[in-house]
Amino acid sequence: MRRASLAVLFLTVLVDLIGFGIVLPLLPFYARRYGATELEVGLLYSIYSLMQFLFVPLWGRLSDRIGRRPVILISVAGSVFSYTLFALARSVELLFLARMFAGVAGANLAVAQAYIADVTPPEARSRNMALIGAAFGLGFVLGPAIGGTFIPLGYAVPPLVAAGLAVLNWIMAFRFLPEPPHRSLSTERRTRILNVQAFIVFARRPLLGRLLVGAFLLPFAQANMYGIFPLLGAEVLGFSDRQVSYLFMYVGLLSVLVQGGVMRWLARRVSDPYLFAWGVVATAIGYGMLPFWHDLSGVLLLLALVALGSVATPALSALTSRAAHADEQGTVLGLSQSLSSLGRTLGPAWGGVWYGIHHGLPFWSAALALLLALLINRPGLYLLLGAPPSVSASVDQ
Repeated sequence: MRRASLAVLFLTVLVDLIGFGIVLPLLPFYARRYGATELEVGLLYSIYSLMQFLFVPLWGRLSDRIGRRPVILISVAGSVFSYTLFALARSVELLFLARMFAGVAGANLAVAQAYIADVTPPEARSRNMALIGAAFGLGFVLGPAIGGTFIPLGYAVPPLVAAGLAVLNWIMAFRFLPEPPHRSLSTERRTRILNVQAFIVFARRPLLGRLLVGAFLLPFAQANMYGIFPLLGAEVLGFSDRQVSYLFMYVGLLSVLVQGGVMRWLARRVSDPYLFAWGVVATAIGYGMLPFWHDLSGVLLLLALVALGSVATPALSALTSRAAHADEQGTVLGLSQSLSSLGRTLGPAWGGVWYGIHHGLPFWSAALALLLALLINRPGLYLLLGAPPSVSASVDQ
């Protein structure tokens, strides 16, 4: 795979996540300025993931039909529009519209994953897909940092910076991102598998169906925890808002180190099923123990464990790609990311309901969701561990 193409894909995901990280701290203040209620502020957070849930499979199928490159160019142009609209919005309605467009544009993650799957051999996919995970972590570091730096100049400035980064990304993609040469298509399968119907079809394959359930449960647990952690930090653990923000940056930085470095080292020595299992267990322990720790050193240790457990996500993506046919990569990975977006949409709402009953319930339920994903996938992991790559890639066909 050309290094320039990989760099452009990394930048595409990174810009999406920087924009998301910039908007996170801005959104409540921006929305309040125009009279938004608390419910409307919460819905502004949810609408982004909801749009991803609806549009990720459509982008995946469209990329199977017209190619990866044009879909990436269209979606990055959509990011430019959404950030600009957010900066210029002067009403709650326009903020909703901007977040909707941002979610549609940000639904291009599955296309980036499919591009990697097109041009990368199965044994190297987890290493390259880990770069997407690193972009997530780096985006959560740079986004709040950029937002905090430019907020004194006005709330409209940080999203305009994000729009400028998206323009640069589009130029690089246009110049350095060719259409992958190894993409194969099957008209019959591409037109037969559609959104909900796709899940029904794929769920009939034991291994792939379990992996897709895991694609929902992992981000559901993560969004459950991250959506409520600021409340836990401020109301239970006694941290200031600034300290909570720094903790998010701390987790993002560790995730960059883990998925950009440690993951690539581990992927050469440890199989994907083991990485998935170890990552799930480490994250579940971190989530489950957080409500019991009231000192900063303990919280830092547990969050480091959560960051180390982030190896489970790229390992799950690699396993899902290996379990799909060569001509379904865009559709399967699109469905996987759609389920992930659904998890990120429902997770904060779930956490908010249970936090009102007891502050520990969102974190314990997140840990249980992770362990459920591991339990459901245990038979398939055993099968993959006992089969060579050429066999394990086709066990679910």
